[in-house]
Amino acid sequence: MSTQKLRGTTRTHEYLAAQNEDDAADLIKELGNKRRKILRIETAMNDEIADVKHRFENEAAPIKDEVEQLIASIQSWAEVNREDLTDGNKTKTVKLATGEINWRSRPPKVSLRGKSKIIQALKNLGLQRFIRTSEDIDKEALLKEKDAAAQISGISISSVGEDFSISPYELEIEDKQ
Repeated sequence: MSTQKLRGTTRTHEYLAAQNEDDAADLIKELGNKRRKILRIETAMNDEIADVKHRFENEAAPIKDEVEQLIASIQSWAEVNREDLTDGNKTKTVKLATGEINWRSRPPKVSLRGKSKIIQALKNLGLQRFIRTSEDIDKEALLKEKDAAAQISGISISSVGEDFSISPYELEIEDKQ
């Protein structure tokens, strides 16, 4: 194998260039070994992260319970005294010595189940104003007729290029049952 330099924009990389099929096979084997080593390192990292996350979640759990109890206590008091606190519902925010309490109405929300049946029912009832129709450009059709599409201003069809990939063989142990 010969050593060649690959020039990039910021630094120079040295790499071994395969000279024949055997060299390429050896390099692919090495690539597979390195990828598996990275996978083992990432697995160990994720195991440690999971352990740390679990430890801190367990430490925070009782405090979260206390926070929920405090919120419930404050909300109960605020609801009982809401009329006085909000000056007859004239304000939605109450400033106390250590913080604020506020009430906010959530905006209305529409939930749909069985969208196609709802659309059909709206059409049957003559309520098309509740149906939104959108137009979109069919890019797949443009690709099928590249010559016609290329004549339209604003449309450009470019080559997708070529990807190079290397896939070292990975075997899995089969379960014997």
